[in-house]
Amino acid sequence: MESSHESAVISKRLMDAILPLIKDEEIIIIHSALSKLGFEKSSNYLKGLMDFLEQLIEMNKTVLLPSFTFSFPKRKKYHYLDPSETGKLADFAQEYLNFERTKNPMFSFVLEGPRKKRFLATRTNSGYGDKTAVSELASKDVAVVMLGAGWDSCTVIHSVEERQNVPYRIYTNWNYPVDFGNGLENHNFQAFVRDRNYNTELNFKRIREVLIKEKKLRQSRLNHITLEAANGQVISELASQMIKEDPYYFVSFN
Repeated sequence: MESSHESAVISKRLMDAILPLIKDEEIIIIHSALSKLGFEKSSNYLKGLMDFLEQLIEMNKTVLLPSFTFSFPKRKKYHYLDPSETGKLADFAQEYLNFERTKNPMFSFVLEGPRKKRFLATRTNSGYGDKTAVSELASKDVAVVMLGAGWDSCTVIHSVEERQNVPYRIYTNWNYPVDFGNGLENHNFQAFVRDRNYNTELNFKRIREVLIKEKKLRQSRLNHITLEAANGQVISELASQMIKEDPYYFVSFN
């Protein structure tokens, strides 16, 4: 992909917007909504995005992008080349920058950077339990960045829900064919899913209220929108506190 003046401008604007959000953290998880960032869909936009990610890595940041496949239990199979169901940025990073993908049939991430081995070595048989990639996001060296996405995308709260054993979730187990690159094999997988006896809807955006109250929310501007971020450990600790006070804090009832 050849650089152009326009792609260089896009990557610079992205960098200028994200630098105030990441501070000293070495690991950056980016939840994105590319259509909301105010750039016209084009090859220059794509190139600008890829240059932006490469610049973060050149700063010795490890960048993670969600590449979740929520359809795994419905399709009853998984292949490591399945496209991300949480936006195109992860697919682009794999295709153009050779980002690696963690081995998880439902909650995988594509990533690159000096700390990637830590996440590539995480559990493959759990969604967001202990020692999964999701649970690793609840660390002091992680910045959780909302690049156009809202706080409903804050996946690390799932690990808090499981650790706190919230009453509206139950464990379920699947054993379906999975291919992590060495052919299909049946793979045991456990997820802490919402109990169908509770008619609930996730409301993770409530963490934003708490972050604001505790003065832990970081903000910057990009074009016409506000980007936001917070430290992964701070999010985890505040979410845990909220759930202890109200086990249903992060759900609403229909």
